[in-house]
Amino acid sequence: MQVKKIALFKVADVFNGKTPAKSDQRLKGHPVLKIKDVSENGTFKGIHESYVDFDFVEKFQSKKIVHGDTLILNAAHNADYVATKIYKAETKVLGALATGEWTIVRPNQSVLDAAYAFYWIISQKTKHDIRNLVKGIHLYPKDILRLEIPLPPIEEQRRIAAILDQADAVRRKRQEAIRLTEELLRATFLDMFGDPVTNPKGWDVYSLGSISIVKGGLQVTSQRVNNPIEVPYLRVANVYRNKLNLDEIKTIRVTQNELERTKLKIGDILIVEGHGNSQEIGRCSIWDGSILNCTHQNHLIRVQINDKIANSTYISAFLNSHGGRRQLIKFGKTTSGLNTISSSNVKSVSVLVPSIAEQEKYVKIDNQVNELLDNSQTHLQYINELFNSLLQRAFRGEL
Repeated sequence: MQVKKIALFKVADVFNGKTPAKSDQRLKGHPVLKIKDVSENGTFKGIHESYVDFDFVEKFQSKKIVHGDTLILNAAHNADYVATKIYKAETKVLGALATGEWTIVRPNQSVLDAAYAFYWIISQKTKHDIRNLVKGIHLYPKDILRLEIPLPPIEEQRRIAAILDQADAVRRKRQEAIRLTEELLRATFLDMFGDPVTNPKGWDVYSLGSISIVKGGLQVTSQRVNNPIEVPYLRVANVYRNKLNLDEIKTIRVTQNELERTKLKIGDILIVEGHGNSQEIGRCSIWDGSILNCTHQNHLIRVQINDKIANSTYISAFLNSHGGRRQLIKFGKTTSGLNTISSSNVKSVSVLVPSIAEQEKYVKIDNQVNELLDNSQTHLQYINELFNSLLQRAFRGEL
């Protein structure tokens, strides 16, 4: 069935939120919804990190989140992250003040169903169209407003949204199962080794630099075009907490000396050196050797552990624990909106080091849980593919 398309500005308002100045932010009062308050999966984390006075929010009533709003990340230090987070407002956040890094899409619900609008926004074609609207590191409401949305009658929109709601519920249940499994692994680490901050079990304490070799990576510049060797390299977008995302790998031209100096080895820990979100600096994962002759850019710090003293899986888990994250975030410095740490900071991190035998017990559990997680992720990927196929059919008028 052919469905007519209509410009979004005719059926919705699109505008940015309002970011309060630091001097206006409070520890209690009226809640503010920041980008960091929403998970990568598009769910509220349950805690607002910032508040404002009630008289402040009175000046910006239209920026308060209402039922039916869809929020899109409109700015980031790196253009690759713009529009990557899309959030369907949940009941828990209604009334909160959206910061200016959110663009709010607010449908006229007499002609555009809110759930239908949300699913249209997260469809692959629309996300691709929105990504193409990014200018520099910003996404502007006036550009989003020009997009055209397929607009069947309102009852048909609701029927389509109901079908997609059911499919999305299956997807979210799988995501929640994965989250709980990851939480189990974190709880196991804490149970085996105690609080990394207080060290109640009295483990030996080392500086990370004393039990490893810490190195920076390669700077990506246009001057590399004449270098003789082209190899794949990892960047910040490839490294998350305890996992790698190798869906998109870029290449870099290097010299033979550079390749020998920076080529990754199985067991290397990769630590994020710079990020727009201060909570993400220091996140790390272990290189698994799945790409030959792979190197890394300078925004990732490589740590090679002395395996006679510690296991890289254990050390990575420690660095991603509350105790490790707390130290790395404390080291962070902010320059032009980018939060960074240095190789010297990484070397200075204090790590608890149990016996190799105790570490190996944890590594065995870690391997078992991660095998389960890999299977769950494979299943989730299959569910996502089916869901995306359903979205495409829905907005082609085939559902």
